Amino acid sequence: MSSPPVEPWGAAPSSQTGWSAAPATPRLGWFGHGEALPPLLDRAAAALGIVAEPVALERLINNGIVTHKLIWVHLADDPGTASLVCLRDRIGEEALNLVIEVSRASIDPVWALLGDTTGVTILLEPDEGDCLAALAQGARASEARLNSPVIEARDRQLERLQEEVQRIARMLARLNIDDGARIASMPDGSRTPASPFIEDHMHAPGRGFRGESDGSAVAPVSAAQVRTHIRHRRMRDDYFGPDIFADPAWDMMLDLYAARLERLRVSVSSLCIAAAVPATTALRWIKTLTESGLFERREDPHDGRRIFVALSDEATQAMHRYFHRIAADV
Repeated sequence: MSSPPVEPWGAAPSSQTGWSAAPATPRLGWFGHGEALPPLLDRAAAALGIVAEPVALERLINNGIVTHKLIWVHLADDPGTASLVCLRDRIGEEALNLVIEVSRASIDPVWALLGDTTGVTILLEPDEGDCLAALAQGARASEARLNSPVIEARDRQLERLQEEVQRIARMLARLNIDDGARIASMPDGSRTPASPFIEDHMHAPGRGFRGESDGSAVAPVSAAQVRTHIRHRRMRDDYFGPDIFADPAWDMMLDLYAARLERLRVSVSSLCIAAAVPATTALRWIKTLTESGLFERREDPHDGRRIFVALSDEATQAMHRYFHRIAADV
């Protein structure tokens, strides 16, 4: 007895076999420098049946005609403020949906100008799974009928992320509103260096929170104590491995709290290190936590191409209460 045919992801139901030809998967325009796609992206596009075509980056930045429904922009280096502003304006005017792949060298200026732009997905050092998910999501956004398990997996991942952010926000709200309430159990994390803020401190030692009301006077712990707490979390990797306790939201919150007590500013690239997860996952967390009000974007007064990330005042006060409660239990 023969098995029923296995249909491709791009197929749609038909009257005889249950499937029929679906609208063609949109072409992917890869806008970068060079004539060849990166191998990871090439394999991801092939797996989804997407035809990928290299296009000169200048065409997109200089308002050249673009016919691709799927647009992947590769920015290995900082393209400059003028180019990013032109790209941002074009995204808004033409309602473009872009995946922008950045490097460590370009993440800060790109995030400063495009991090909160609708229709933009930013990937930092993506792996093949990130490429697959981004392409599948982009294909669906362009109204292609792509029946892919990658889309379903990404949707479930985003739902879990949103649920976790909501849980953290509710916990912090309880700490702020009711000082006598029972504290919720806190998630743990691992795998990041003890201080991802050394670079910011070295290059901008005078950029603190002077003049801002950060509530640090009522902090029950010092920055050094928070750093010690973070180091103790890292020690678990030596005994249990790095994958058991990963929790990027809490790891970033702890590092931002320590940085606020130290009166240091934290760049997006530094915070990605603190997240203890793949960089693209860290960027999703930063964006979601910012949208939820736990994190805030703060402009660099000395460099318009760079923004900093900080705990909101409400989140900072909740962290004060959390550590007050820990001190009371010791």
